[in-house]
Amino acid sequence: MTEEAGRVAEAQPDRPRLRRIERPYRVRFEEVTADGTIRPALFLAYAQDCAWQHSALLGYDRDWYDARGIFWLVRAVALDVLAPVATYRELTVSTEVIGFRRATARRHTEVRDRSGELVAAADIDWLLLNERGMP
Repeated sequence: MTEEAGRVAEAQPDRPRLRRIERPYRVRFEEVTADGTIRPALFLAYAQDCAWQHSALLGYDRDWYDARGIFWLVRAVALDVLAPVATYRELTVSTEVIGFRRATARRHTEVRDRSGELVAAADIDWLLLNERGMP
C-alpha cells in the first residue's frame, strides 16, 4: 500500500480490515483445454479477479485508483499447479496480502477444490505505477 493509500485507510475507520478473502468459482466449459482440464493461466485470472474484489472490499476500487491515476501491474509470478482441475468443478480461491513496501505488494493465492484439496498456489508480486508508468 502506498503512503497515500495508508493515509486514506486511516481516514476511513469504518472500512473493514479484511486480511484474507475467499471466493467461489466454477470452471466453465470454455475455460478448459481439449483434454478437459483448465490452463494454468486460468489460475492467474482467478487470482487477479479475487485480488480486485479484495481491494474493492477494503475501499480501493477501480474508481479510487482512477481518481489517483495509479494502477497495479504484475511484476512476477510463482505458480504451483498441484492437481488437474476439470470442467464444472467448483473451486474456492483465497487471497491475502503477505507483504508490501512502498510501491510493491505480494499476494498469496490458494485454489482449493470442493473437498478442500489444494490444487494450485501462487505468490504474485504487484508493482503500483502512475499514469506515466513510474512506481
